[in-house]
Amino acid sequence: MPILLWDASALTKRYTLEVGSETVDALFEEISMSQMVTTFWGYAETYVSLLRK
Repeated sequence: MPILLWDASALTKRYTLEVGSETVDALFEEISMSQMVTTFWGYAETYVSLLRK
């Protein structure tokens, strides 16, 4: 079973409108949550990126 590893730049696209947001949204609809992961640092970087926007 493939696992999708999200990085901060991709997760930020999920919550803000930028180039690539549509692709990220499509992946969230097609792939189950049990097949998606991120790291603690990815979570922290995403949080900071969203605060800056």
